[in-house]
Amino acid sequence: MALHESDLPEARLDGAERELRLLVDHREDLVAERTRIIARLRWHLHELDPAWKPPTKMDRTSVFWRFYRILRVLSPNLPIRRAPAAPYCPDR
Repeated sequence: MALHESDLPEARLDGAERELRLLVDHREDLVAERTRIIARLRWHLHELDPAWKPPTKMDRTSVFWRFYRILRVLSPNLPIRRAPAAPYCPDR
């Protein structure tokens, strides 16, 4: 609502613009969540082994296996499995 102009129409997106905005918002949420998870994982790995230096750039396809190998060395008996990716389910 405009503070000084009360007769202005309410701004809203309809149709494809709204769907695109929802998808962009969802992607931004996923990127932020991924960043948070990676930062937390790096901190936990640092706590386990302060001498460990994380790679400067992580390849998304192989990062699991890098961490898997590190965790296997640190905790050989720890049961580790890769969770399946969650399917994308838009609200409709």
